[in-house]
Amino acid sequence: MQDPKNENQEESEPIFGNELQFLVLYSRTGNPIYSKKQDNQIMKLGPITTSQELFCDMYQQKFAYVCCGSTKFVFYNYSTLNFIAISSKETVHLLKRLLIIVKNLFFFRFGLDVMKKVLVDGVLSNGQSLISPLLDNLIRLSRTNQSFLVQANCFEFHKNVISQVEEILQKVLDSNEEIEMVIVFQDTKLIGYVHTESIEILNSKDIFLLIVYLQSLFYNPTDIKKTTKSNDQEEELKKNTNEKEIEIEKEKKKDDKINDLSNQKKEENEKVENDDNLIITKSEKNDMDSKSNNQNTEKNNQSFKNEDLDEKNENIEQEEEGNKKIDNEIELQKSNKIKDFLEILFLRTKKKKKDREKYLIYSNKINQDTFILFINKYKEVLPENIENEKTKLRKSVEIFETEKKSKFSFLPPLISIVSFEQKFPGLVHFILVDRLNNKIYSPSIDQGTKGGKLIKDLVWDLFSKSQNYLMKGCSSMVLKVNKWCYSYNLWFEDQNQNVIPIPKNLPLDEIDDNKDFYENLSVKLGLGKKVNCWELFTLYLGILPYEICIDFNWRLYKDICDRVIED
Repeated sequence: MQDPKNENQEESEPIFGNELQFLVLYSRTGNPIYSKKQDNQIMKLGPITTSQELFCDMYQQKFAYVCCGSTKFVFYNYSTLNFIAISSKETVHLLKRLLIIVKNLFFFRFGLDVMKKVLVDGVLSNGQSLISPLLDNLIRLSRTNQSFLVQANCFEFHKNVISQVEEILQKVLDSNEEIEMVIVFQDTKLIGYVHTESIEILNSKDIFLLIVYLQSLFYNPTDIKKTTKSNDQEEELKKNTNEKEIEIEKEKKKDDKINDLSNQKKEENEKVENDDNLIITKSEKNDMDSKSNNQNTEKNNQSFKNEDLDEKNENIEQEEEGNKKIDNEIELQKSNKIKDFLEILFLRTKKKKKDREKYLIYSNKINQDTFILFINKYKEVLPENIENEKTKLRKSVEIFETEKKSKFSFLPPLISIVSFEQKFPGLVHFILVDRLNNKIYSPSIDQGTKGGKLIKDLVWDLFSKSQNYLMKGCSSMVLKVNKWCYSYNLWFEDQNQNVIPIPKNLPLDEIDDNKDFYENLSVKLGLGKKVNCWELFTLYLGILPYEICIDFNWRLYKDICDRVIED
């Protein structure tokens, strides 16, 4: 028998919700250095953190996880720091990979010297304000962006576009001797970059982090919410104004009809009174008097209506003035919004994957979704000289904009699902990942529509399930889920594009934070580091038989190679 519930007792809310939360704790004492939740809630994780740390040390593991119902707590031990991810949606495998990115973001933003002090002292000054925008955008992008889902750079432009962009970037590079590297992104897609001989090519993983950095500068989620709210208010005001204008028009039409009728009656009365031959009886005269009284009443009513109409017009004018003020405020915000930044970041090169060097980064937002980065080896810039330094670099940005307008505009996406649907009936979506070059080839998903949102949710579910099978040692998967068919394939090719046979059960060990997962896998299979690794995620209608889905996968891969990769 259940105990009766005390009416005064409040229900305890769950500490952690469904959203992905990144936390960093100083593992020696369990004190939070950075958190996405309140400290009193984080402190409740102290005993769990201490226990899992002991287990990791005992068995020489870097990762540990605990499940509480559907909520997963994933711990990543790095020296004296403990990174924790909490979620009820993402898989443990994905959370581990995300925590590695989080650790890299800290070193990318603060550098080795600062992080060494954090490791010793357990204190990160200004950490909350500097790292929060990066983590917020990492979480947002991992839930909405395909390239962040599979952790590879998106490739959506024709080769002729890339070569034209890099030709313009070379002119920009030649125009300013102080610039050593130029990179251009469109939204989260890398278009191209050029560099001088004095600077090494950046590590592809850090180019990935630069995208997170750019998004945190120009697409802060809180700013997006505010803008959306102001736009919604503006639309609502306009809608109310339009409705009131329609009502006023109706009232005007009614008043015009009343005026017409009153004018007709007035003319008839004047004719009757002016006719000398017409004899007016007493009763008729009373009727005429009552009519005149009614007419006076109608005139009074009409005057009241006119007054109401004036009041409505005044209200509309006030609302219009309010709308103008809102418009002016929005324009003022746009004009005051910072368009470019000059900051210090710590990057790795392609040759030195572990060592981070200090670089001076200038970022500029050219238009709504195009960004340009100038990267130089670090030099000291005094605070009073920052604006002068920006002014010099802005001239180089103007060269890029001028050349871009005169030569071309960016073409539509390279891959469209429509062109593949005709060859492969029943195909809904696909993602092809080139792990050697860290690129993905995939149609874009319009998440503004109901159909697009459905496809997005299905693709994320497909990826989650495929990662579970991959961590069990499976290199392929075909799975029927409700009305859909999920398919996944992983394979290796030599330099002549011949498929290399691999065992059915892959030799998967714990994820290594210092090595690429797929490169490490190829070494364990005895294939070396230079072979290419491919992954193909495909979503089909559930009515297709398994055999057809498998056949379509290989034909689809060859078709993408013929159209895009080898074009």
